[in-house]
Amino acid sequence: MKIYHNAQFLSRLKRFVFKNNGDWLNTLIGINLTESERGEIHIYPVYRSLRFIRFPEFLLIEIPLSKKGLVILIKKYRIECFILDAETLNLSDVGNTNQ
Repeated sequence: MKIYHNAQFLSRLKRFVFKNNGDWLNTLIGINLTESERGEIHIYPVYRSLRFIRFPEFLLIEIPLSKKGLVILIKKYRIECFILDAETLNLSDVGNTNQ
């Protein structure tokens, strides 16, 4: 994705990033626009990714599937799987604001 301002090329966002902030296999799905106090517009990429999160009681694995997400919970004595809509599953659809 190319970013232009007043018909002048500024930057290019990568469609795929192998590792980003501890998440793996990131795919660009959109952009996040924020405005500063001075009126400047900042553009940040929004990725969906394969994600591993360790909690004290279980391990959560999130696998993005087009408009849905597969969530796998690995507990001490069992494994649970869920398929959720991307709108309700908002775990890894995060704009990277600390580039």
